[in-house]
Amino acid sequence: MTDTANKTLIKLDFPFSLNGQKVGELTMRRPKVEDLRQSRSQGGDDGLEQDLVLFGRMCGINPEELAQNLDMKDWNKLQRAYEAFLS
Repeated sequence: MTDTANKTLIKLDFPFSLNGQKVGELTMRRPKVEDLRQSRSQGGDDGLEQDLVLFGRMCGINPEELAQNLDMKDWNKLQRAYEAFLS
């Protein structure tokens, strides 16, 4: 991971294809209050769905695309990057 004050570049261990393009890294920006509000609104009561919406917004990728394509090891990297923004 490459960190700056406002975003983190996350290199994926398991790249995937999206719309014919290889995705080998994701850039996650710092979360905003609106991201959390939208994740709670769109994700319902399910914590995983809320996180998918939140991380999707922060990385600029459709939450469903994350769910279908992202390896669990890389998902853990997104979680750690998010937590690092909050610490």
